Amino acid sequence: MGPTNLVDHGQRRATLQRARSQQTRRALVRSAVALWRVKGVDDTTVAEICTAAGVSKGLFYFYFQRKEDVLFELGVLSVESIARRIGELLADDGYDVLDVIHESLVTMERDMRPNPPDLIARAVLEGYRRQPRPEDAADGGRPLTSTFVDLYERAVADAKLPASIDVDRLAYITQLLVSEGARRWPGWTEGRSFADDITAQVRLVVNGAIALDGPAR
Repeated sequence: MGPTNLVDHGQRRATLQRARSQQTRRALVRSAVALWRVKGVDDTTVAEICTAAGVSKGLFYFYFQRKEDVLFELGVLSVESIARRIGELLADDGYDVLDVIHESLVTMERDMRPNPPDLIARAVLEGYRRQPRPEDAADGGRPLTSTFVDLYERAVADAKLPASIDVDRLAYITQLLVSEGARRWPGWTEGRSFADDITAQVRLVVNGAIALDGPAR
């Protein structure tokens, strides 16, 4: 086997290992969430999560230092879901910024609604406690703010928002509205739409930012 083939083989092996690693992490998260929905976070043990996922406790601690770190991973999955939906919607050049946000939050609401409100709140708080670190990036640990920065930067580039708008500030406020909305929103136990309510709040912020920063180009 020549040097080039050795490199290709090594790259394929590394890619496969990363895929398997991510699958194992996701299996642990799915098993934990399924148990938490029934027993709650505090009354569920690491051993029970491992049994449900079909892995050893040693493997659990290879991926997570503590049970609560799985809560952070739940938030990561939610951010990934929002980012994917936004990416899909931006494929259409005729997109509307607020419609994109609303549809991404519809996806988030669908994913989160089966969970008890206290589980959602704890996942949000764990995200606040442990902001994504550089080493989390390979596993999707990207801040929600960055997802909205990308959206607003694209909107500026497409002349759908003013060129002078403070994208970072707008993305940060949007992220707060989404995160705090999920943590505190009483409608999780009612029939109201999270996506509708939060988008209405984001609309006020975006319109206010446009008024402050001038008309679109």
